[in-house]
Amino acid sequence: MYRMKWCAQALVFLAIAVSVVAQDSWNVDLVSQTYFEHDAHLENVLVKDNLAFLVDSNTGILIYDVSHPAQPVFVGQFLTVSSARCVSVVGNIMYVADEEYGLHIVDVGNPAHPDLVGACDTPGECLGVYVQGDYAYIADSGSGLRIIDVSDPVLPVEVGSYSPGDHAYDLVVSGSYAYITVNALGLVVVEVSDPSQPALSGYFNGWGPVQDVQLHGNNAYITDTAYGLFSIDVGNPGQPTYLDHYENSGTMLGLHYSADYVFVADSEFGLYVFDATDPSSLELTGYYETSSEACDVYVSDNIAYVACDDHLGIYDCSDAIGVNSADGDASIVGLNSICNYPNPFNSSTTIQYSLASSGSVNLGIFNVKGQRVKTLVRSHREAGDHSVSWNGLDDIGKAASSGVYFCILKTGDGMQTRKILLME
Repeated sequence: MYRMKWCAQALVFLAIAVSVVAQDSWNVDLVSQTYFEHDAHLENVLVKDNLAFLVDSNTGILIYDVSHPAQPVFVGQFLTVSSARCVSVVGNIMYVADEEYGLHIVDVGNPAHPDLVGACDTPGECLGVYVQGDYAYIADSGSGLRIIDVSDPVLPVEVGSYSPGDHAYDLVVSGSYAYITVNALGLVVVEVSDPSQPALSGYFNGWGPVQDVQLHGNNAYITDTAYGLFSIDVGNPGQPTYLDHYENSGTMLGLHYSADYVFVADSEFGLYVFDATDPSSLELTGYYETSSEACDVYVSDNIAYVACDDHLGIYDCSDAIGVNSADGDASIVGLNSICNYPNPFNSSTTIQYSLASSGSVNLGIFNVKGQRVKTLVRSHREAGDHSVSWNGLDDIGKAASSGVYFCILKTGDGMQTRKILLME
């Protein structure tokens, strides 16, 4: 037997607002940073009803009031025996994935005093948890999918399991299907209409080790630690289909889907924001280079909460998600247009753009970190169709390295973005 307990005493922390050293950013603004005096390592974050649940693998779950994002306030803490890895909250019940000891069920009706009410161990390392109805679905690194009946939170009981043959990391459940990220196998879809007999439905073979997964409608989004962000059509669960991917040189870990945008935590480069209005054409719309390793992100009301290695970073993404939004503002929804050909290209590409009205035009090439590589146009242009070529050189005449770039058109009517691929 072992004991779990809550701690009513706040671990000493330092909250730093925008007066920190400036980081590289584009369309994303820092709101606040909360550092912890103890040796913290945040792995996961969830925000619900103005409470942020921070998964610290070194101590357990830290609970903060974020009703004022600029000044998070410590509320309570739940200590775990081994490394906490993931959290899910439904109503007043918190479900914690404890790596070595499985699922813990905690009453957080009083978040200052979390109270353990039940537990159910899993065979391997409990890494992910998702709750739907009366069942908690567990991603267990050693044994795959575990399904636990939590209708009685005091006495949770495992009722079914499915082993995909490799390490499971994370999962989401929608309707009769569980979508599981499984190491080098990719995205595995398991039918769970009968929780006692889960069965393989289909899978998408990832290009490298996969990490996190989010679902919206018929589209799944996964992070691949080697090849970046993928969008996948899962309208037919038996045959998931590739739609698009965004590759970078970092390591993408956690992600969150919110209102047509995908937010990604990259351990090397920080927070990325992508427009996923068209899942077959992911477009980068914002970026913030965090001061330490970004592991996970959760978004609520245009605010991104990023779990970094040693702190909680809170960012305003209003500008990033304003690009191509459908809020009725003609300057945003895109009266202008931009395209290029050929794409991909290896020597030169022609960029065509159409202006709805005359005015100042700023057209440039940016890298995946939001840094300007080449200025193509910075002058007045009349309304109508225009074109300009880019030969792959930067502003000082140096050849740009192969990879993904963004052609960004800014006018008084708004901003348009086009992803282009330079190949060797």
